[in-house]
Amino acid sequence: MESHSDRPIVRFADSMVGRVVMEQVLRYFSAELVGAEHLPSTGGALLVANHGMNGYDGFVLGALVLRETGRAPYWLGEHNLWRRFRCSGRIASFIDAIPGSGAAAEILRRGDRGGVSRGDR
Repeated sequence: MESHSDRPIVRFADSMVGRVVMEQVLRYFSAELVGAEHLPSTGGALLVANHGMNGYDGFVLGALVLRETGRAPYWLGEHNLWRRFRCSGRIASFIDAIPGSGAAAEILRRGDRGGVSRGDR
């Protein structure tokens, strides 16, 4: 089985589809990013948030961070999305999610941003 780290990461946020989706998300949800001035302009950062059951909040937060800082975060996902459910892992990878097991340290070392949301259970 090919590991996720062996493949190049395609940035959804940089694609035409990603830009259109994020523009529509920001247009639909009149959300505001408070505290963007505290996000570093360079180097790694880990963004932690709560999220609800619908999952749209990750799109909204990612779109806001990209709009306000010019840097889109990677999203840390439950590793079983890639291990047990190949289709969901591919979709997650397409939208800039990476398996959370060990991936956070790697993206922070590279100087990228990572986001993780605690789901309501």
